[in-house]
Amino acid sequence: MQSLIEKLNNFKLPLLALCGLGFALFFALNKKPLVKQAPLVTPALNPYEDAVAGIGFIEPKTDFLVLSTSLSGIVRDIYVHEGQIVKTGDPLYSLDQREINAQIEVLKKQLESAKIEYEHYEKVFRRIKELNASGALSQDEYDTRMYSFNKAQAAYELVQAQLNQALVMKQLHTTTAPIPGTIIDVSLDKGKFLSSSSLEAPMTMGDLSQLYLQVEIDEEYAPYISDKAPAKAFEKENTIKGYELKFIGKEHYVEPKKNLSTGNQRVDTRILKLLYALPPEAHHLFPGQQLDVFIKKDGHE
Repeated sequence: MQSLIEKLNNFKLPLLALCGLGFALFFALNKKPLVKQAPLVTPALNPYEDAVAGIGFIEPKTDFLVLSTSLSGIVRDIYVHEGQIVKTGDPLYSLDQREINAQIEVLKKQLESAKIEYEHYEKVFRRIKELNASGALSQDEYDTRMYSFNKAQAAYELVQAQLNQALVMKQLHTTTAPIPGTIIDVSLDKGKFLSSSSLEAPMTMGDLSQLYLQVEIDEEYAPYISDKAPAKAFEKENTIKGYELKFIGKEHYVEPKKNLSTGNQRVDTRILKLLYALPPEAHHLFPGQQLDVFIKKDGHE
């Protein structure tokens, strides 16, 4: 019996190896062939024989303007909506003005009272000057009357200045468009408290009459870029039709590339930024949209 067990132990490892080989052959013979999947979006084809590729981000004619406020308060009215075209000076949104309106009414009453007192002392002092000219008034009396008149005049002018200040503050309760353009984003809600120190942009606008494309290329390709080199941009969803770009300018320094997937984290790659104008037929595109860009390579070595 013991010899039989010893004989079986001698065949243990070969039997395990044979079982493993059998399982491997079974899975290999029954493995389904891998199906090559087509990409979800067909990448744009390089339209030039030799080109530098880059990523472009659409920008408005002006920088994105954050329409914040220097005051804090409850949002009373919102006069515009996203996509609306506005002119310079058009009201965009306003804060609650009940407190400032009450201050203005108080100052108006104080101004009326100060004006009455000022006009009274003005008439009195006019007569005092006539008496002083004839020598019928002592110098001390004249100085006292002049002091009262100057004090009333200063009080009147002070209230007038305070009223003007309050009226300016009232104007600041309403944010207006600094330039003609289009409202791009509205992050306000009527009745919501808006803080002047908030990091969130309450409203954003820009001039979309002309769209520009800021293109980022790797620094190693900078010597091969010419101002007159043809360039084309392609949408992610439409890789057939390209847009002819017009060179506008470039930044005269390279900077670290920002990894868009991790916020402001910087990576080792450094980039050069170029600016191109998009043609009128690209007006349907949106600021912030990303395009694939190809720039014909210059022969510089």
